[in-house]
Formats: sequence, C-alpha cells, structure tokens
Amino acid sequence: MKMLIAISIYIFSMIASTCAYSQASYDEGTYEVSFKPNSTQGELDGCMLEYIATYNDQAYHHGRAYIVSGFIGVYFIRDSLALVLKAGTAKLDSKIKTEEPYFIFAKTKNYSTARFKGNSATGENKFKISVFPLFENLQIMEFVNSMVSEKSISIGYNLKKDGMDVVVPIDLTVKNTIITNDRGYVRANSDEMINSFFGCYQELLDKQLKSAEKIIGKP
Repeated sequence: MKMLIAISIYIFSMIASTCAYSQASYDEGTYEVSFKPNSTQGELDGCMLEYIATYNDQAYHHGRAYIVSGFIGVYFIRDSLALVLKAGTAKLDSKIKTEEPYFIFAKTKNYSTARFKGNSATGENKFKISVFPLFENLQIMEFVNSMVSEKSISIGYNLKKDGMDVVVPIDLTVKNTIITNDRGYVRANSDEMINSFFGCYQELLDKQLKSAEKIIGKP
C-alpha cells in the first residue's frame, strides 16, 4: 500500500506539472511488474507477480484516471497448490483512497478465474483477495501456462453486484516506467519477471507432486 501511495503521488505530480499529459489525454498502461517469491522457515511456498497499472475508468468514474494494483500468484497452502489473486483500485491523485471491489477476476485469451471455484475476502485497505484451490480447478495449470506464454493478463473487477466490469490489461514484461516531459510514458520491458515466476512455479509443482505421493503412495 505504501508503494501504491508513493507511485500515485509521483504520477499525479508529473501529470499536473505538464499540460501535455493532463487527464484528458492520459496515457493508460502497465506501470510496473515485479516478481516476489515467498518462503516460510526457509522453504519456498509462494510465487507472485505484483502489478500496478493506470487506466481511465469509464464504467464508474466518467473516464477519470485510476490505478489498479495487487498481485497474482501460486501458493502452497495446506499441502496443495492454489492460485491467489489480489486487486484494489483507487483514484489517481495525491490523496489516494482505495475503493473496495465487489468481485475480481483475472483472464488470459482462453481462461478466466471468473469461472473457477474459490473463496474471496476483503483484506487490508479494501483490497479484494480470491483463492482458487488447484484440486477444485484443474484448469489453473492451463491458466498459468497461458499467462506465461502470452506474457500478459487482464485484471477485471466491478464495484457492486451485477455491476459493469472494468477490465485492465497488464503487460507482464513492464519492469518499470518513467514519465518524461518530452516523450511521456517510457516503459522498460524485460522477460525477467515472467521467467523468474515460471521457474518458481515449477518448483512448487514439484513440491505438489511430492506431497501427493506421500498422501496416495507411489505407484
């Protein structure tokens, strides 16, 4: 959340300082993606890609500039893999205030978590978190493979039941972004984040296989 506030203030100040990049001509797009592994007592148990993107909200806020942030990842929870999605949205200004989504989902070209079975809860600072167990959603592996091969996902949400969806594309190759007065948004692209995530994910798959062998026994 602190990083989101800092980035929001930075982007807002840059927009305000130059009329060439006002909200009326706002440059939507992925701002930053980073890979973060997670471990407990020295043992790997999670791999996630954190994201921040800017967009104009036509569905709820008359095209005003907004930020969506959170992460998508795979975690080893109670001896089983699960896909975990976190998302929150906030108006792009110097006094950032996160709005609570009613429903969140992630999608690739052929797969969407909107169709997966899982549980959702509201976390700190009104971020929504959804957890999808692998054994209830066997397409999770196809979803992750699709995300890795396409190097992109889209994050969707609505703010009320049966409300219109806002869908924001996330380019998973955007390592960072700077805003310049002469060229606008300048994004640095790299496969580093998605490659690191995939390597981490493969380790968790091996861990899942070993856990399953302990439960059902080797053939």
